[in-house]
Amino acid sequence: MRNGLNFTERDLGCAEPLACRTAPTAQASQIRPGEVDWEHLFGELGVRWFHTGGIYAALSETTPE
Repeated sequence: MRNGLNFTERDLGCAEPLACRTAPTAQASQIRPGEVDWEHLFGELGVRWFHTGGIYAALSETTPE
């Protein structure tokens, strides 16, 4: 699954920083409730930490669910 990318150039004085975002077209924006087996990840595989960042809740209407 490809997740969104965010590239931001540094502010070089008189020009504002330029940003390039691919998050709205990321496959993660299409995720629906029940598509991730959380029990398998955290239980069987022993994953202890899963970071998505705050942007995932804003990718689409279904990602916060």
